[in-house]
Amino acid sequence: MEFYCSQEELLAGISITQRGISSKTTIQVLSGIMLKVSNNHLYLKSTDLEITIEYKVPVKTVTEGEIILPAKILTDIVRKMPKEEIHFSMTEDKNVKIKSSTIEIDLTGESTEEFPKFPQLPEGKILGLSELKLKNMLKQTAFAISTEESRPVLTGVLFEIKGSTLNLIATDGHRLAYKVAVLEDEPKTPLKVIVPRKAITELQRILVDDEDNTIDIYVKDSIVFFVFENVIFSSRVIEGKFPPYQQIIPSDNNTKLKVNTKILQTSIERAELLSREGARSLVKFKISDILYLTSNTPDLGSLSEQLPVDKEGEDLEIAFNAKLITDCLKNIDVPEVYLEFNGSFNPCLIKPVIGDDYLHLVLPIRTA
Repeated sequence: MEFYCSQEELLAGISITQRGISSKTTIQVLSGIMLKVSNNHLYLKSTDLEITIEYKVPVKTVTEGEIILPAKILTDIVRKMPKEEIHFSMTEDKNVKIKSSTIEIDLTGESTEEFPKFPQLPEGKILGLSELKLKNMLKQTAFAISTEESRPVLTGVLFEIKGSTLNLIATDGHRLAYKVAVLEDEPKTPLKVIVPRKAITELQRILVDDEDNTIDIYVKDSIVFFVFENVIFSSRVIEGKFPPYQQIIPSDNNTKLKVNTKILQTSIERAELLSREGARSLVKFKISDILYLTSNTPDLGSLSEQLPVDKEGEDLEIAFNAKLITDCLKNIDVPEVYLEFNGSFNPCLIKPVIGDDYLHLVLPIRTA
């Protein structure tokens, strides 16, 4: 194996590929990045057996071949090389020489024989959408993924196609986030898969804020593929049945508030400072023509604050874990939101005043 490539293009590829490596792996080959040269491209590959990442870099090929190099040291070496063409060549004893105009480094490699086989990309994609759209959809749902492993189906985001819409849903049993995107064309193939939390986290780091960049989604044999211009990212899906989320979304509510998003967020964050009850931060809402927020912690202090709101319906008193409300508000990019209630013991529905593509549910806390 011998090739020449740009330091900047190689670093971009390695920086993404190394995200597929687990820091806790005890399997030697999984701590490395596989380099495969073929048809004037370098294919960088990594996996932790749950997710896989393949990145394609254009190179000038002298001879084809493949090798595994330790991911961390390779990343550090390439990052500290000058921004110029780099020459890679493999010796018979599986060492690799890395050269620039003034630097020469020898790095010990490893045979690819024990490296896992990657899942094959199926022929027909299910849908394509912009990276920016998917990034925003994940931003507004992923924070509601459960961190409790006792219910595996809640430890990911549900990707679901219904007609000409892509729905993303996440819930941890105490809240639910639901985001909808209208697709230009109605997909011919159904989609209903739960993508695990780690895959979602790494996807969010890879996605860019570009409406013109397209990402295609494929599914085959319990593997979901996200395909970018230079990247094939795949993940095992979570087996099991996602809860029937539509049954818990209320259709009628007795109390409705319209409130400034940022004002409400910062007010609840202030209330949270003086509310510490175990693992939760209890904040009480007293709703009339004004919204009263109160919180207190014995031996620490208390807070009371009034917020102007537009209210329809009944007066109400209700309490919440403050973090569950602020997590939602931080990810809503519109000036005003509706808060809708149906009594003190049913979920609060939060949605933007502008648009109907997002909603969030938060269960209240019983205080009596």
